Amino acid sequence: MRAVQKHPHYHSSGGCRYLGHSRHRHYKPGHGLPEEITDAIVIFVIVLACVVLGVVEEFRSEKAMAALKKMAALTATVIRDGKDIEVPAGK
Repeated sequence: MRAVQKHPHYHSSGGCRYLGHSRHRHYKPGHGLPEEITDAIVIFVIVLACVVLGVVEEFRSEKAMAALKKMAALTATVIRDGKDIEVPAGK
């Protein structure tokens, strides 16, 4: 039977005996992204979605305001000296 040879830098508990770190904190290529990068990506996507939704809502509200302005009366018919006259609505 062959004896299993352990790596000289690690204790049986899994920590690096020189740095006192756990092996679980080291990034290993091919094992997914580190948690900090994943959190940053999620936050970036949420902020980007909020910005896009804000721009879309602003665009829609400007279109609604333009439609309301078209619906508003630009002139008013008034009776002056017994005659119907159209004047700008603000006067």
